[in-house]
Amino acid sequence: MKPVAMMTAVAALVCFLVPSSLKADETDTLSTSLLPALLTLMQADTTKYILPDTGVTKFYGSNTGEIVEPYDVEPYYGQDAQYNSTSQQMSYTDNGDGTVTDNLTGLMWMQADDGEKRIWDDAVTYCEDLALAGYSDWRLPSQHELFQIVDKGKSNPAINPVFTTNLSMYWTSDTYASLSVYAWYMCFYDGVTLYNSKRYHNGVRCVRSIQSYPEKKYEVNGSVVLDTITNLMWPQKETTSSRKDWEGALAYCEDLTLDGYSDWRLPNINELESLLDLTRETGIDPTFETPTGQYWSSTTSPVNPTSSLYPNKGYAYDLSFGSGQIWYFYKFSEFYVRCVRSGPLQ
Repeated sequence: MKPVAMMTAVAALVCFLVPSSLKADETDTLSTSLLPALLTLMQADTTKYILPDTGVTKFYGSNTGEIVEPYDVEPYYGQDAQYNSTSQQMSYTDNGDGTVTDNLTGLMWMQADDGEKRIWDDAVTYCEDLALAGYSDWRLPSQHELFQIVDKGKSNPAINPVFTTNLSMYWTSDTYASLSVYAWYMCFYDGVTLYNSKRYHNGVRCVRSIQSYPEKKYEVNGSVVLDTITNLMWPQKETTSSRKDWEGALAYCEDLTLDGYSDWRLPNINELESLLDLTRETGIDPTFETPTGQYWSSTTSPVNPTSSLYPNKGYAYDLSFGSGQIWYFYKFSEFYVRCVRSGPLQ
């Protein structure tokens, strides 16, 4: 279905389902209950992937405490919460049958894990053999899929309460590229990614696809690269070789002008993770020229430091191209910077 026809159909459905005689408060209630279903319907008829937001809505400086929203040119402007797109906010539907649908990605998830830890091979088999809510096409999720349901504004657990989480560590389907007897797993205490032997025991949360998306493709135009799936535009190579602390990374991207664009920003951790290619030891597609090392995101970690050396210093998430690991470090640390901007709508 073409986008215009799809939107017409959705509008007609709304008119049909919402009687004109409803009072204002009744309309609000009905529209709220219909929204997830309508979002799912709209998503089911399009191949445009919507990258979920991180869940971070508060503002932070270099310390652990919250700050008021900074204005342009003020310190810490350009952080995660500054660019919260309404259309990308995490949204879930509890299907009432032990499953939850992500209304943005169109993935259906097991609502509650069974509390058992399994080695990786058994985790794969468990999902493949699972029959839940009348479906038998369950599978172990990729890291990218599992990472999208991590709520980076929460910790212990870092996930929406629509899910029941009995464990902290969950397997992904991704094998560690440098050592095939290892695989990646996700920590839902704080949203970091790790790898370990496939003989290690972790929890399992299975997933199934409701729809399919085109294969990821990059389009190079001058010195920038467009990800046609996420609609994000990236510099093809590093625009600075110097490492920066978190505040400096935010300011650098806000001030960057490249290929005629001046609306660059520091990517949030979901956007940065979207570049990650775990099938490669470099962790990124060869379209990009990327030094091995850690790269800042604009996303503050909700975890408070426990070190007595820096008791009030805050953390932000970073991604290491080379190892592929996502972690968080003190904001005074100096890491590489890769800026991003929103590309043209397709």
